[in-house]
Amino acid sequence: MRHRLTLRAERDIEDILRETLRTFGNRQVQAYAEIIDRAVAMIVDDPERPSTRSRTELAPGIRSFHMAHASPRRRGASHILYFSVIAERREVVVLRVLHEKMEPRLRVGADMVPADPPQDPCP
Repeated sequence: MRHRLTLRAERDIEDILRETLRTFGNRQVQAYAEIIDRAVAMIVDDPERPSTRSRTELAPGIRSFHMAHASPRRRGASHILYFSVIAERREVVVLRVLHEKMEPRLRVGADMVPADPPQDPCP
């Protein structure tokens, strides 16, 4: 399975890493970037793994994964990936990456779930 990030998810990650750098320094930003990469790899490997949750209260097809499951340290991450799977393209789409204290109903919804997969310009 492959993956892609929405523009919002890309911005979320940029903001998270910028704030991590400002608050905790270069070593921690590198460590947190690795946790983000590991979390994405984990959901791509198995989008319905037991550590993911169906989030149908947000919209059909949305799941979440707490990045603490990808961290080598207990409570080593405080963000949640919100994603959707496009089965016919074997693709995981990361919709948002939000802090665990943020209310997802205000930031993740049906308008974010890709209804029609993008077509490749070259067959």
